Amino acid sequence: MKVHVTAKQQHTGEWRICIDVIDTGIGMDAEARSRLFTPFTQADATISRRFGGTGLGLAITRQLARLMGGDIIVDSQPGMGSTFSLLLMAQASANADAVEKPSSPVEQPTTPYARQVLNARVLLVDDNPVNRHVVRLFMAQFLPQIVEAVNGEEALARLHEQPFDIVLLDVHMPVMDGKEAIKRIRASDEPWRDIPVIALTADAMSGDKERYLALGMSDYISKPIDARELATKFISLLQGRQLAARDAA
Repeated sequence: MKVHVTAKQQHTGEWRICIDVIDTGIGMDAEARSRLFTPFTQADATISRRFGGTGLGLAITRQLARLMGGDIIVDSQPGMGSTFSLLLMAQASANADAVEKPSSPVEQPTTPYARQVLNARVLLVDDNPVNRHVVRLFMAQFLPQIVEAVNGEEALARLHEQPFDIVLLDVHMPVMDGKEAIKRIRASDEPWRDIPVIALTADAMSGDKERYLALGMSDYISKPIDARELATKFISLLQGRQLAARDAA
């Protein structure tokens, strides 16, 4: 795999930035390319069975790119690999050295309510790096200490290694999915057996929420994730809960 970055100044003074990610994989035909950015779609249906994933990664990535005034396009032929191109427009800083730096750290709220949610230790479990990045962006306002895992097996290992205040758990993952992971968490004799767990899933059919709550999830959020819903449920579950003990170090 190769990554190629170019920047070209336009007549408006803006810069056109292009980031090409080039692979040598199996490639795609025109029909597969036309469906690639559609939510819940993968070019090869066997991928989700072998490696997990729901087909949301590229759809979310394109949404993020377009929110920034750019786009993502793909060029691919069967047997010849694929090139994904992120296109963005940006303005050069007039004087990067003139950017004012804060003279002191931003003061954090000290009310009991704020202490319950700020700096919480969050275990984020999702096999898709784009999804994890989106959650990190949405959670940034709470200044969380986020540790990542890519499947349920890794999540259980992280829980054994250090204390957490809450788990954000994807449902469809390879190796061990979220359904098996929550069963093992709730059946454990460890102190974290009662930790709040929010299910993050593309399953949004009638009855899905009730099914996951019955498995032991504390709450449920369907993908694509809504930032306000995530914040509301995050605060609700942490409110009144004493944060896990911190090591002095």
